Amino acid sequence: MPTNTDPPLVSSALPHPRYLLSRLQREWHQLERRPASVRRANSWDLAQPAITSLGELLVRTGLGDRSPSHTVAAREANLLLGRLMVAARTDELAARVVLQRLLPGLSAIGRRRSGGFGGHVAALDELLSASWHVIRTFPVERRPNHLASNLLRDVEYHAFRRSTRRLLVHEFTEPRVLDQTADAEHSIEPLDELLELIEIARRTHLADRDVQLLRLLLSAKSTRDVAVEMHVSERTVRNHRDAVVHRLRMAAAA
Repeated sequence: MPTNTDPPLVSSALPHPRYLLSRLQREWHQLERRPASVRRANSWDLAQPAITSLGELLVRTGLGDRSPSHTVAAREANLLLGRLMVAARTDELAARVVLQRLLPGLSAIGRRRSGGFGGHVAALDELLSASWHVIRTFPVERRPNHLASNLLRDVEYHAFRRSTRRLLVHEFTEPRVLDQTADAEHSIEPLDELLELIEIARRTHLADRDVQLLRLLLSAKSTRDVAVEMHVSERTVRNHRDAVVHRLRMAAAA
């Protein structure tokens, strides 16, 4: 079972999109009024007065806003969402709040995309897998306007279009470099260094599902084999892998 701060892990084998969304909603209802979650959210010092539930934070970021002063409210909501996204770079609960803010839009994109990607469930699977990485790496400072719509646009791009735009890049290596031998006395086995980093990251940044993915990839399995073993699509494996690499970088920086 995912912990309170782990990203939702969604299987493409789920029987119906309503089940998937209801599962996320159940998870959210457990989180939104939990005292520890509320205290943590207030510690981000995003807005005043202090919130009494994570649901209040969603409303303040513009979810379901129907106020008369919509323009002013939208501007304030966008600013608050930006501050929340900055917090999400290092705090998984903040990232989960942003994901909940995007769920209606993600569901709408999933319905629109369902025809060519194996149905609503498969489309949502791809979107949710891509969303975690996009939320935690979005350049708020460079693109501060219309954050909710830009997040949704980026998630859709990463989920459905990015793989079709990959380019093959050739790097030139000077021939003399190929004749140089490595200094065995001072060299460090890359695999040993990676395993040590994974062990450190597991205590603070990685969920059990992340470690399972890394172990499968390190055992020289292809993304197709990993997808079959984890009961998800190959695209989900790639997106999940990108998110795990980002967390490993965070652990290495720490």
